Amino acid sequence: MTEKTPYRLDIGKVWCVIPVFNNAGTVLDVVSRCLRQMKNVLIIDDGSTDLNLKDACSKLPVTVIRHPENRGKGAAILTALEFLKAQDADYMITIDGDGQHFPEDIPLFFPLLERNNYSFVIGCRD
Repeated sequence: MTEKTPYRLDIGKVWCVIPVFNNAGTVLDVVSRCLRQMKNVLIIDDGSTDLNLKDACSKLPVTVIRHPENRGKGAAILTALEFLKAQDADYMITIDGDGQHFPEDIPLFFPLLERNNYSFVIGCRD
């Protein structure tokens, strides 16, 4: 019996996606904390009117895509998926821009992804 070679997670193919709509008070903190966990961070500005995220994040190593008007979180996720497909990404981890999720929890997903047994994982505070 031969043992299957374990999948090795390529962190460079994992992206943190932050859908944002009018979270000026929290989003920059969330972004900076996500950058401490991983290098690939994508912000989808879903038509925010309280902060120009492209300007606010211009010195950070992040990608910002802006919807000209609010289209909803689902549309923001679809925009992210289109972009990540072009980047040949393997995984997307989403974190809300309002601060309700802890970016420091991102590494808890890596062992699950490394096993490569899951196509969809949902984190739960409870």
